[in-house]
Amino acid sequence: MKFYSVILALVLVFASSLFAKEGDNDGYGLCIQAGYSPSSCDPNGKIGYGMCIQKGYSPSSCDPKGEEGYGMCIQKGYSPSSCSTPGTVGYGMCIQKGYSPSSCDSNGKIGYGMCIKKGYSPSSCDPNGGIGYGQCIQQGYSPSSCSPGTSEDNEGYGMCIAAGYSPSSCDSNGKVGYGMCIKKGYSPSSCNPIGEEGYGMCIEKGYSPSSCATPGKIGYGMCIMKGYSPSSCDPNGGLGYGQCIQQGYSPSSCTP
Repeated sequence: MKFYSVILALVLVFASSLFAKEGDNDGYGLCIQAGYSPSSCDPNGKIGYGMCIQKGYSPSSCDPKGEEGYGMCIQKGYSPSSCSTPGTVGYGMCIQKGYSPSSCDSNGKIGYGMCIKKGYSPSSCDPNGGIGYGQCIQQGYSPSSCSPGTSEDNEGYGMCIAAGYSPSSCDSNGKVGYGMCIKKGYSPSSCNPIGEEGYGMCIEKGYSPSSCATPGKIGYGMCIMKGYSPSSCDPNGGLGYGQCIQQGYSPSSCTP
């Protein structure tokens, strides 16, 4: 009987992997780690769901859609029913700062939380602020001086400000490669704001911004760092493409 139980558990784990997004169901694993059987845990449970269970609540009491902020809310001492889902990370950071769940925006992005951690009230911080928005505030600028950007993926905006440029000089949607370009010594106007990490790695390798393709994903940068020229590397190459080249295969042999 125990053998069949093990087989059933393996089947459930395999089935859940087919339907859940990779890496987006950490709560399911945390639920099992807490001592519950696979059949008792929601296969789509996000990390906040697992954090809720780790706090001592049963799987049925925790919302499987709860994100990290939802779990942070519960970890702070609030009941699952008091914490909002999805409960993004900025929401949790707001609660961790001492504000009640009802005072914090449940959709608050990371920059929103960073703004509150800096000492501003939730009402003063933009819930849509990405990491660059928070980095801007961390540099000493007020929330009203910093642009939240239209996407959460705007770390380059903050890196631009950290390099000594004013918020108005930096593109609020600048991705990480944009910031890496500016850190290398180029002006914001010389760097492409949609440039991803590989674009920045290309510039770090010594090529000029105009020589490096955008978007320039990470595999593209890994390819260039391996010694190939930008024109030999696929700008859309993902991590696997770069790993393939790192293993000694030529760019033309690897699928981007």
